[in-house]
Amino acid sequence: KPLPPQDNDFEALKSGLTKYNESFTGSVFKEKVSSFVKNESGIVVGGILGEINWNRMHIQGLWIDESIRKDGWGSKLIARFEQYALSKGIANIRLETTTFQALDFYLK
Repeated sequence: KPLPPQDNDFEALKSGLTKYNESFTGSVFKEKVSSFVKNESGIVVGGILGEINWNRMHIQGLWIDESIRKDGWGSKLIARFEQYALSKGIANIRLETTTFQALDFYLK
């Protein structure tokens, strides 16, 4: 049975795998990216999180507070990420969702 790794074990494995892969590919560009929507009080009411790795962008999460849903913020944030990815020469963007996470929004 697999055991849950300790943080340092997980990082050691991740580091070893990265070093091995990069011995063949050379250094790989990696970057964490995010963009936020804030209200007039400066409180975050939406945002998008992602990571660029291996010449692709992975959108890890998109959240819009109910108070501003249907105002186009989700589409604006995804468009902003698409533009940024293209500016870095990346044309492959990956996103995963579940049926309870606004599936109809992503199918547009």
